Amino acid sequence: MAHDSHWTSKIPQIVWRGTVWYNQAIRGGLTEAAKGKSWADVSAMDWSTKDNYMTVDEMCRYAMTAHTEGGSYSGRLKFLLNCDSLTVIHDLTWRTYFYHLLEKEGPNQNYVAVRRDFSDLEDKVQYYLEHPDEAEHVVQNSVATFRNRYLAPAAQSCYLRKLIQGYSTVAQTPNIYRPPKEGQTIPMRRGRGFEDWLQGGEDYTEEQDNP
Repeated sequence: MAHDSHWTSKIPQIVWRGTVWYNQAIRGGLTEAAKGKSWADVSAMDWSTKDNYMTVDEMCRYAMTAHTEGGSYSGRLKFLLNCDSLTVIHDLTWRTYFYHLLEKEGPNQNYVAVRRDFSDLEDKVQYYLEHPDEAEHVVQNSVATFRNRYLAPAAQSCYLRKLIQGYSTVAQTPNIYRPPKEGQTIPMRRGRGFEDWLQGGEDYTEEQDNP
């Protein structure tokens, strides 16, 4: 990655950008905990003007990144885990397919856990700023687990293929034809195939149910 470097070479702050009104309880807690702190580059942004906008690639320059849920599951985490930065994650309500791999303690720790209201954020940030070797260990665990393995493009493609194949074993196989009427010799379709619809574009009508 463009901004890969040893943890001590990164900007010694935690970074976050987002809309605070979206899940105010969590995001407002983060911005309040980080307000005026020298160890934080945390700002709300206005999408209409893109004030304070920052790409994930730019966030990777920082020693720490913060993850926040939105209205439900937030897609930002899989992108933050592509950085070789220390990822700070509050107690999560929502789950997605790779969250079981998150380890908050022990030799395989790969992120930093904080309370849902971020009330312990300063203590956690200061601890890792004072213990860079521990921070680097957590970062390397994260890179090995997520970026280099389970969230690699090939791994995600493999997961999706297996998911669809598994679903096909329990999904109903529909009968595409209507029950024949008396004297009917040509089968009539119940609807239109998705691929046909994509190619044609127009809405399905009764006249189109002949194969």
